[in-house]
Amino acid sequence: MRKNVLVQSLSFLFWMTVLTGILYPALVTIAAQLAFRDRANGSLLVLDGQVRGSRLLAQDFSGGAWFLARPSATKWETLPSGASNLAATNPALATEEAANAAAWDVASGPMETPGIIGGTASASSIPPDMATSSGSGLDPDISLASALGQLDRVATERSFDAASKAALEGRIRAMAAASVTLLGPERVNVVELNASLARAPSPVDVPSRVEAPSPGDAPSPPKALLPQPPTAGTGK
Repeated sequence: MRKNVLVQSLSFLFWMTVLTGILYPALVTIAAQLAFRDRANGSLLVLDGQVRGSRLLAQDFSGGAWFLARPSATKWETLPSGASNLAATNPALATEEAANAAAWDVASGPMETPGIIGGTASASSIPPDMATSSGSGLDPDISLASALGQLDRVATERSFDAASKAALEGRIRAMAAASVTLLGPERVNVVELNASLARAPSPVDVPSRVEAPSPGDAPSPPKALLPQPPTAGTGK
């Protein structure tokens, strides 16, 4: 009797391992690769055969010629991703928001519509989503207001004329309109937007979706998306 129970138990364990540990994962993997290969593989941005980022993960875009991502409590690191977990009553949260507001004003200048800092109107007029870090610290999306608030700076840094600036604004609004779902308002994927700018120096040529950004003219692309030039004297 005990021998039969043991045999049945081991047999059940074996077949469930085969079913749930091999067959089911294999079936799901094959179906995902056939139905939506790009998303199943992480929505990667690839350049010259090398992965330079993911459309799902924000990066630290520095420099006036790039659209800034939302602030990150973990400095956009993937392993310790997370929020600051600061309560609304914590003075450190107000300090963080004030620092983000100051950084916004330095980078893009005040906007016409006042923003919200610490629950009250702020003269810094920073868009609300740029005042605090995202829950994961890796949110690639910013609001339409945040993207448009940076438009003048980016256009100026890239020496765009009126037509090029208007084309870039049109691209931003098109990305925002395409993002609207029942689960959330319009938003702009800042990783895709910057990658498209890295690929095409003129916004007239910017594609709506970028698979492999390639180097364009000045300014230099963000290091996380494109390789950096060798340091003088290294010989590499």
